[in-house]
Amino acid sequence: MKHKTRENIIIYGSLLLAVILVIYVAKTYYDNRDNSEEVFKELNEVFYKEEVTTDKSVKEEVEPDNIRFIDKKTIINKYFEDILNRKIRDELLSYDKVISWGDFEIEEIKYYKEITDTYYSYIVKIKINNKDADVSGLKDEKLSTSEYSIVKIKFYFVYENENLSVKNVEL
Repeated sequence: MKHKTRENIIIYGSLLLAVILVIYVAKTYYDNRDNSEEVFKELNEVFYKEEVTTDKSVKEEVEPDNIRFIDKKTIINKYFEDILNRKIRDELLSYDKVISWGDFEIEEIKYYKEITDTYYSYIVKIKINNKDADVSGLKDEKLSTSEYSIVKIKFYFVYENENLSVKNVEL
């Protein structure tokens, strides 16, 4: 009986020591990680809903020529009209949210990046004139006032058959 107890103590003690070592290595890696790694940038962007600043050495994304001169403001306004007319059901930008905005206008449309050859993302700043609105997206506190709110919403466009259309929205 004593022999079996001694073996169990050695086995479970070794397992406990291995778990402690794994936790220590993981903590050391987490503390010493380089925040410039692409995975961590993407995670920060997703979880904190903020654009991660990049080095000056990294070149800025350039909007492709085939979509540069297409009027994106009209396409986005049509998307909102389709939500209000209940032609489109968007879970993130629901009818109730958009109707609560009242008057709104698109302030800025900035090219973000190319996902594929026909799929592009843009950051759109929208000025919502109703201070009691159900605001969706990342609220820009610097530009917002007590009278209106400025929100940033990421729009994904697809370019097919010489036409650009909204494919997805990310708040």
